[in-house]
Amino acid sequence: ATEEIMMRLYAYPDFAGHQLEHARLVDQIDQVRAEFGKGHVQPTRSFSTALHHWFTEHIRTHDVALARFVQESGSDSP
Repeated sequence: ATEEIMMRLYAYPDFAGHQLEHARLVDQIDQVRAEFGKGHVQPTRSFSTALHHWFTEHIRTHDVALARFVQESGSDSP
């Protein structure tokens, strides 16, 4: 949520795409949580793949691009 607030404050041009990535991960976490609540305690392979994507690809691409954009926007706070 904090990252999304920052994207709005800085008028980040890829806000919608970045936010969609966050929403997809939250949906997957919610699905795993629901399965866990039903007694299915094993995470699915697709969830494992999603986490791997998140921690390798999302951060390395989306979050780095956001950080670069904010840095290039100058040191002035919005």
